[in-house]
Formats: sequence, C-alpha cells, structure tokens
Amino acid sequence: IVLNNSKMFTGASCSTISDKNGMLLFYTDGVTVWNKNHQCMENGTGLFGHKYSTQSALIVKQPLNDSLYYIFTTDHNEGFIWPDTFNRGVNYSIVNIKLNNGLGKVVIKNINILKSSTQKIAAIRHRNGKDVWIITPQFFTTNIYSYLLTAEGINFTPVISITKNKEIMGSGGCLKGSPDGDYLVKVNTGSYYDIFKFDNSTGLIFNYLTILRPADCSRGSSAEFSTNESKLYLSSYMTDN
Repeated sequence: IVLNNSKMFTGASCSTISDKNGMLLFYTDGVTVWNKNHQCMENGTGLFGHKYSTQSALIVKQPLNDSLYYIFTTDHNEGFIWPDTFNRGVNYSIVNIKLNNGLGKVVIKNINILKSSTQKIAAIRHRNGKDVWIITPQFFTTNIYSYLLTAEGINFTPVISITKNKEIMGSGGCLKGSPDGDYLVKVNTGSYYDIFKFDNSTGLIFNYLTILRPADCSRGSSAEFSTNESKLYLSSYMTDN
C-alpha cells in the first residue's frame, strides 16, 4: 500500500523496512530515522549517511533477532582525491524496534567499518540462509569489501576482493545483488557497468563482465535483476542535446 504522508524529503535515496506482513516499521534517508508514525525516532538524528548519496542507507535485520535492525550508511564524496577528507565512510547504527512501545529507538550510532566509502552498498543472504553479507566498494580503489552480519553482530574483518575497475568519478551509481546471491552488479557514474559472480558462502567476488554504457547516455544510473536471475535491467541518464 502506497503511503503518501512521509516526513522525509531526500535528494537521492532512502531505505525502508517492514514487518513480515508488509506493515511499515521505520525509514531513513541515511541522516534521520522516522518511525511508523512518521515521527523522528528517539536518538534518530545525525547518522553519517548523506541525502545526496545514491545509496545512503541500507536496513538489515540482525539474523535470529526479533528486536535489532542495522542501518548501514554511506557518505557522499565531496571530491575526487584519495583519501577524501570530507568522507566519513561506511558506518552502522542499530535500532531496537521493541523500545518505545514498538516505535523504536536508535541505541547505537555511527560505528565505522570502512574509511572513505563510495555511495554504493548491498546486502546478499549467506548460503546458510540466515547470515547476511554487507558489500561495499572502497573509494578510489579496485577493492570491494564483504562484511558478514550474524546473530553475534558484524564481523569487522572483511573479505576483500580485488576487481578490475577503480572507483572514481564521485563514486555514485548503485550496487545490487541478484535474488539468489549468485551475481552482483556495480553501476559506475563513468562509462561502464561491472557484473560480478558472487560466492555467497565465502563472500568472494569474481570479475565476470563489463558493459559499456550507450553512447547517447551521459552516465550510469541504476540496475535490477529479474526475480529468476535471467535478466539484468540497466538504466542511464540520457545525454543532453
């Protein structure tokens, strides 16, 4: 059901989470968290995302836990140098949804896991069916980091995969995993889309295919896999004429 009474205005992206019946729990632009009543959640301001980051926030329920939800945030890149001194990287905050009579409270805020992030982040279910990989590229490198979220929390020691193409050009675009966790696509704001094979048991990423954007498009925008993984849809901004 479409809700048209959100209190959020975002320049690029947001993240929402619902219960198993599809009822809204909370949502965020990566900076502020609102509860299901569209009120600012307790302690829900000042997260280290950015309203102009293309994937500013990612909400993931902690495995085997009915109360805790992780909000992973990515900052916006203000420059094109490494390191970007204005970039606060990838951080996470934790919501306990059982507090305040089910309206929730941010109980932990802005714990850093990666310095100098891109604006891309994705989640893929581990092969064991319960844990979750949190995947994000590092700005101005060819590295992609996979962090495992388990019932014990986040593993701060990532699996690091070295890929072909460096993250430059402001690091916009998006990162999306396929439904079964076999593939990963990285949309770059430059001239290409990277498609990877993903091992959802080990967290390793393997170079697979690079697709150049159409000549009449200025930069990549977004992507999504079909539910049966047979198709990948790519979008771009058209070149101004």
